[in-house]
Order: sequence, then C-alpha cells, then structure tokens
Amino acid sequence: MTKNDMNGQSDDIKIKDPKKMDDDELLELLNKHVDSWFSFFKDNIIEGRDRKRFAFGDQWDEQVAEEYKNTGKVMLTTNKLNPHVRRLVGEVRAFTPALSVKRTDELRQNDEMPKIIENHIRKVSLNSDAKTAYQTAFRDEIVSGFGVVSACLEFKDENSFEQKIVIQEQTEPERVGFDPSAKDITKSNGDYSFEYQTMSKSEFKNTYGFVPNFDAEPLTFGEKFTFEWINEDNVTLLDFYLKEYFDKTLVLLKNGQSMDLKEYNKMVDFVNDLQEQNPDQINPQIMDEMEIVQKRKVKDYKIMNYKFIKDKILEKKKWPSRFLPHVFIDGDSYFLEGKQYTQPFIKDAIDSQRMLNFVNTEIVQNIKDANNEDYLVTPSNIKGFEKMWKDKKRRKGALIANPDKKTGQMPQKQPPSQINPQLQPMSLKLENDIKSCLGIFQSNEGSSQSDLSGVAELTRITQGNLSTFVYVSNLNKGIEQLGRCVLSLMQNTLQSTQKLEGVDESGEETSDMINQPLPFGGVQNDINDGTFDVAIAASSAFAIQKMQEYREILSYVSAFPQMAQVVPDIAALKLSSDSRYDIASRASETLPLEIKAQDKDNPQAAAQAQKQLQQQQQQQQQMQQMQIQMQQMGAQIKMMAEKKKGDASERTSNANMMNAQTNRMEANQKSTIEAARLQTEQNKAAMDLEKEKLKFASSAMKAV
Repeated sequence: MTKNDMNGQSDDIKIKDPKKMDDDELLELLNKHVDSWFSFFKDNIIEGRDRKRFAFGDQWDEQVAEEYKNTGKVMLTTNKLNPHVRRLVGEVRAFTPALSVKRTDELRQNDEMPKIIENHIRKVSLNSDAKTAYQTAFRDEIVSGFGVVSACLEFKDENSFEQKIVIQEQTEPERVGFDPSAKDITKSNGDYSFEYQTMSKSEFKNTYGFVPNFDAEPLTFGEKFTFEWINEDNVTLLDFYLKEYFDKTLVLLKNGQSMDLKEYNKMVDFVNDLQEQNPDQINPQIMDEMEIVQKRKVKDYKIMNYKFIKDKILEKKKWPSRFLPHVFIDGDSYFLEGKQYTQPFIKDAIDSQRMLNFVNTEIVQNIKDANNEDYLVTPSNIKGFEKMWKDKKRRKGALIANPDKKTGQMPQKQPPSQINPQLQPMSLKLENDIKSCLGIFQSNEGSSQSDLSGVAELTRITQGNLSTFVYVSNLNKGIEQLGRCVLSLMQNTLQSTQKLEGVDESGEETSDMINQPLPFGGVQNDINDGTFDVAIAASSAFAIQKMQEYREILSYVSAFPQMAQVVPDIAALKLSSDSRYDIASRASETLPLEIKAQDKDNPQAAAQAQKQLQQQQQQQQQMQQMQIQMQQMGAQIKMMAEKKKGDASERTSNANMMNAQTNRMEANQKSTIEAARLQTEQNKAAMDLEKEKLKFASSAMKAV
C-alpha cells in the first residue's frame, strides 16, 4: 500500500494565510474586527450599563433628580428588583449543574477515561471558584441582558513552566467582544473573540519594557460609549483570539473510519515498516480495510492568540484548544434587520420600579407636609420677628407675633394638608405589577400560601420558574460550551505521562495516571484516544426540582418503609445544602453491608464492606452453631431434670405408701386396743352385775 493510493478529487480551497501577513496587515485586520463588534453591539452595551446601574445603583434620571432637588423634595428609592435578582442568583449558586463527560465514539464505552476527565474538570471548577463566575454571568444576563464566562491558562507558580487551566469570572462583560457573524447562541462558531483591559503606563512598562507613545482617536459609539486606546495615564491592551483557516484532506477508509490524510500517511508508514520487519505479523484483511475509498478537501483551523495595542503586536502564540476561550451568555435576544437586541429578565419591570419610586416619594412628601404648621400672616404680624418665622420648624417654644395694624388680627393657623388616599393603594399595586412583570409568585419567594394544596403550590412554582426558563437554559448552554473548551485544553496540554488530580462526585480527591505506556504496546488512559463531549443535567426550575425530588423520595419511602434503610445517602445527595456530600458520606455509613458491598463507584469501600459482610456471616454461622449446641445441651439438661424429677416422685410415692401402711397399722393397733378395752369394760360390767346379783340374793336369803 502506498500513500497515494486514493480516489476522488475536489477543488482547491484558496484562502489567505494570516501567517503570511506582516504586522501592519495583521493589526489592520484585528482593529477592523474590534470596530465591527462595537458597531454591531454598542446599543446593547449602553443599555446594559444603564440597566445594571438602575438595578444596583441610582434609579433616578439626572433631569428628574435635578428638578426634585430644586423643589426641596427628598428622592426616595424603594428597590424591589434587587431582592428578586439576588434570589435568582442565589438559586443558581446553590444549584449549579455539574458537567459530565461521555465518549462520542464507539470505542471502549466502559473505560475509565471519561470519569477521570470529569473529575479533573470538577477540580478545575472548584479551584477556580467557577460557581462565582457562573453566578456573575447569570446576574449580568438577567440584569444587563448578556454575560460572559471564559477560560485561560496560568502558570502554577512564579518558578514553574507548568500551566493550569482556570475558569475566569468576567465582572464587566461589555469589555469582551465576539464575531458579529456568529450564529450560535454562545457565539462559539464565530471567527474570533477578544477582551480588553486598561493598564497604567507604568504597569505596561514593567511588563513590556517600554512606554507606548502613539496618537489614536477614540472610537465613539453614541454619546454614552467611547473606546479609548490611550490617554495621559493609561493604555488599552487587547487579548485577541483569531481562528486561522487552512486546507486539509479528509479520507474515508474501507472500514468506515475517516481521518486526516497526514495521519493516514503516518499510519501507512508504520504498517509498512512493521510489515518489512515481520511480514507474517500483518493480517491481509487489515491491509484491505485500510484502503481509501473516498477523499475530500475541507477547511480546518487553529486559534492564534495575539496581544496588542493600537500600533504594535506584543505577543503571538497558538491557543491550545479547538474552542474560543470566551463564552457569550445570552439573555433573551431577538434579531431585527441584522441587529441583535438583548432582553434582560428585569426589562419589563423597570418602568413599574421607576413609578414606584415616584409614588413613594410623594407619600413621604405628603407626610412631611402634613406635619408642617402653616399660618396665614401679614407682614405686620411678623415684623421684627422675620427670622423666627422663617425658621419656625426649628423653633422650640412659642412663636411671637404682632397684631395686624389694620385688622388687629393675630396670625391664623391653617389646617394640616391631607395625605392623598390614592397614593398608598397605588404603591401596593405597583409592587404587585413588578412581581407580575417578573412572573414571580409567593411560592417562588419561599413563602407558602395556606389555601393552596401541595399540587397547586407546585403548579404556582412551575409558572413562576417558567419566566426564567430561557435565562437558566442559556446559562447552562454557556457552561456546557466552556466545559468543551476546558476539555480541549486538557487534551492539548496534558501530553506526558502524569498523575491527573481530580475530585469525584462525593468531594473526595482522586489521582489517576494518564498517558501511561504499556509493556507490550499501547497506552493506558490515553487522553487523546477517542473523542469526548461534555453535557449537563440542565434544569431551568431549581425550586421545582428540589420540591419534586423531595416529594418523590418521601412518597416512595412512605409506600415502602423498609427502603428507608437503604436510601439515606441517595436522599442526601438531593439536598440543596453545600454540605450534601458530607451528609451523604455519613449516611452511607449507616447502610447495610449488603448494599455497601455492591457499590461499583467505590471499589475500595465495596471490598471493605464485602470483608465485613463475610466476617458478619461467619459470626452468624458461629452463633447458629452455638445456638444449636445450646439447644442440645438444654434438651439433655431437661431430660436429666425430668429423670431426676421422676426419681423424686417415685421416692415420694414409696414414702407415701409406707406412711399409709404405717397409718393403717397404727389405726389397726388402735382399733385392737380399743376393742380390748371395750371387752375388758364389758367383762368388768358383767362381773359387777354378777356381784350385785349375788349381793341381792344374799340379802334376800337373810330376809327369809
């Protein structure tokens, strides 16, 4: 097989290579791009600044404020927008969605590389405080109409060449620009992005070794927005990222695989060399599958990073990612006649908020006027006491006056002015108008209405959160795109064999070897082997999600009470608290060992639980054996006790028989003795009778 074994043709794509431009041509191109963006987006920048100032700062127009000051009125600001903004931003911070990484090819679907990359992205996010960056972008999105997040590379420390990936917070999104022709909502498919910063001339000299000295007219876009290149003290530095396109040939192999022709040629060289060394080692079928069946010319690009001032390019380097570092977070834009118009969340409530300030100011002024003591006086009444009457509000005690020279009357006290009864109801109505414009109900504010059922309250929350659906969804798309940029940076900067630090879902630190050569060929955990993509579990209604998950878990455990023992860690992960991982970790300790032993995400804990389970089973077997032995011993003891009890019963029976026989003998003996006694007594009675008879006979004989 040869490198030129290809079929098909296509026309050449001719494009000027920016590398062939000199610095002057390149500066002209870059300046043109900067001007194009500001011309395209200037109205949104101006209105975005005004809206941010209104939401967080002064809500009074300069002209109206001047009129109120001239009349002595106190301007009252009752900012009802800021609490709603803070609540929404707080929800984003509490429920920031996590990025997940998956393979998009069909190779090794069960390998560990996606999880390793995901853990490292999570560590980058934690180290960069990405939650704050997303929170700031969302705040700008709902207040100004657009926000920005970005990624960059920084040296790990001053004495190292090793770089780390950082997610940046953009506190002033109007300082970031994009390609006006970008169609993607994140503007990621544009040809460039940039951001500018203002440096003092002394700081610039310390960094670049010279003080810039050039004349440049500021770029003026309307009355409220001017881009200034240089002034007496400062200079503007631009950090610009530009896609530079080139042609490449894409080939389709017989096995269905597509690749760059250069990569294909490298593979062919490798196979040919291997075949020369070991002719029998290469399967002819593999050679057949490597045949090219189609080719076509396509455009590819690399991203170049230029740092420059108006008249000089200071740095040039390649940006090691397939994606621009800046991500546009759109509010709810619409396009008309080629122009983009951003719409913040608070846009429709601004007029009601302004009117509320007017009404509340009038209420305060009415109360102030009602407390004033007004008098009807003539010049002669206050003659000699003009100063006292002029500052009567500060006067303590009585006001001294004279009778009028003509009428003789003293100053007449006037009744106090009445507060306009329509102002207070109007104020309450305007507060409700603000909530209505924002689509906010009591349930969304965290308070529950007693007259609503659980389902009705959930429906009310759903209605309120639908008003923020677009904004949260656009933020999620931006986070997803930034994740792709971070992933691409990882693949292009992590080339060597090294330990890649990460953080898993439970918050535990991880460490995995990547790009590690294997003894018999191949690379383990090759970060560039295959293709990956990132995604998030987007939810536009954080309050809905929280309530639904709570109700689902509660209903399930209520239906199956026995499951309460096996779901505490899962339920803990659904909490909104930042401590949910700690709670889940502690809850997992209470799980039955049978559940712990099946934990595929934590093999070490599963092995330990399996060991404990085996020990527990052995202990149970020993307990069962001991129980059987105890039962047997108990049976023997019972038999012995029964036998002993039987012997004792027999002895008792014999003793009773002997006692009965003795009693019978004693009774017989007593009966015999009694009978003898009776017989003796009878014999004695008979003898006494005979004696009496003899005595009577003898007496009778004597009488004769």
